[in-house]
Amino acid sequence: MKKLVSIVFVLLASISLMEAAIIELDGTFEDWNAVPPDKLFSANYGENAIFTNLYEFKLVHEGDAVFFYVEFNDNVFDYYENGKFTGNGYYVENFRMLISADNNPETGWSGDLWTTKGADYEIEGSWYNYSKGKPESFWTMLYTFAGSKPTEWKWEYTKYDVVTSADPVKLPNSHMAIEAKIDLSLFPVKPVNVKIGMCTVNADMKESGVLPQLIKIGDKRIPSAMLSTSRPQAPKHNPGQPRPRTQPAPKK
Repeated sequence: MKKLVSIVFVLLASISLMEAAIIELDGTFEDWNAVPPDKLFSANYGENAIFTNLYEFKLVHEGDAVFFYVEFNDNVFDYYENGKFTGNGYYVENFRMLISADNNPETGWSGDLWTTKGADYEIEGSWYNYSKGKPESFWTMLYTFAGSKPTEWKWEYTKYDVVTSADPVKLPNSHMAIEAKIDLSLFPVKPVNVKIGMCTVNADMKESGVLPQLIKIGDKRIPSAMLSTSRPQAPKHNPGQPRPRTQPAPKK
């Protein structure tokens, strides 16, 4: 009888663990440290990074959801506060996530930011509520690639709010961090092979970020691959030289 009770208890515990989300969207971030290494995919910027607004980008794929963590260098919202421009720092006008969903490089957008080709979807949005003059969980939109050729930047609006996020958090190092969840079941065609690249561009196009990073060695721009939950974990890069403050925006 004891053995049966133990088996039932273990079974119930297993079911409970499987039902529990890996990441809770509460803005505390401690649960990211408990993610098994084979489920955590991440990229940091390095000293040769061209666009360094983004400091770290992490992904966890679970069922129909992809949880992600993004950390910005400095407090990216210092530029705009209480409905007024402060003149301090800089701010993120929007963020973009490019998603290759079908593992086919011929069916989506292909640019010079990443070696991964064929982005089928774009998620675009902002974590700043301009009417309230403060950062918060706000809005995102899903677009489907509609270009006639892979290099044409053309997207059709598809759906509203496929991303759920906690409010942005200012970290002790003065960086800003956000955790969120992408609901893959809301896509027109559910992605079967998730590859994601993250970039940001602000309103005056001077401060940008790209992860996995685009680097420059000599006169060569060398892109990296998008983060993919179907490949080994991406290598991490330790920040080196002070980051540039006025870089051109990524090419569209």
